[in-house]
Amino acid sequence: MSVTKYPELFLFFQGFKHYKEMHHEFYLEDAMCLSRQEPCPAWIKAAMPHSINKNTAENWMVWIDKEIQSKGLNTDVLRGWTTQGPERKKMPRELSTALWLLKYGIQGSETFSTLYGLFSSDSYPKKMGQRYWDPDYLTVDWVTDHVIYPVTQIVAVFTSTDEDTVNILTDRYLDLKRWESLITCFKEVVRINLVWDILEVIRFYGPDPQPDQDRVRAKLYAYAKNVAIYTKGIKETDEDTIGVMEAMLQSLPMYIKNNFSQNHGFMMLDFPCSMSERWPDDTKLRKFRIQVPMVDLATNTTTFGYLQDYFKAVMLGNIDPPPFETFRLEKKQKTKEI
Repeated sequence: MSVTKYPELFLFFQGFKHYKEMHHEFYLEDAMCLSRQEPCPAWIKAAMPHSINKNTAENWMVWIDKEIQSKGLNTDVLRGWTTQGPERKKMPRELSTALWLLKYGIQGSETFSTLYGLFSSDSYPKKMGQRYWDPDYLTVDWVTDHVIYPVTQIVAVFTSTDEDTVNILTDRYLDLKRWESLITCFKEVVRINLVWDILEVIRFYGPDPQPDQDRVRAKLYAYAKNVAIYTKGIKETDEDTIGVMEAMLQSLPMYIKNNFSQNHGFMMLDFPCSMSERWPDDTKLRKFRIQVPMVDLATNTTTFGYLQDYFKAVMLGNIDPPPFETFRLEKKQKTKEI
């Protein structure tokens, strides 16, 4: 992969177009390389009808190459690419998911190391009793449910077009007159930072970390079991459950949504303020990291921390994990006048 050419991105928004062009160039090169190397050809063949031949398989790969070149960074992992007609083709979910991770998961050498570590069987750290686990655990469904969906939902909270959210954003962070152009950029940098932080958390803890304290371990096991009852439809008496990290990642979006209205100032504490057509010249990508409210169980005081701080506090038993609620987002259109 050409990731070694990625700079440690300091995102200057007045040069956002140049940044996008640079990122797009590297993305295309890496994506084309990825689509032609195993296991991607095997994914492509698995997605094709049984009555195929070598020429048909090659046609599919040529079509996918063209789709990558034409769509580029607009690749949508949530909806597969397909064609209509007698030779219906589609983009394998494994490949589109890999392209999504390539797009949002690599911003420099640090993030490359994190992403590489997730898929390298000999590089997992052993944290809080976690056993080394097989990277095959990271299936397309797992990545979709515990990375892509949570990230997409949290971004929707921070960039909703309901009146309250628009007022919050345009009062401090976005110029209303430039809303249509700036909100696209805003979504991208919030999404990139969320992927960055969540992949770091997964890389550090794995899907089911085991805290050192018996009390905390038992509490989090019961928590994960309760979330599994709602999300998987299992019975309380069943032995089946989900990992603690899995439960927390599925619960996090609604927890953030429920706290956004009252705590947005603290949750976006680092975000640069701007009432002009651009953010300050020294604006950096990592200034758009969200912070999450943390209520200390001993003192009942609330502080705010990055996702890494939040998950660490849960694992230490200092705060409760996020309560599970099915994610929902009201869609009230913005009405603020320019």
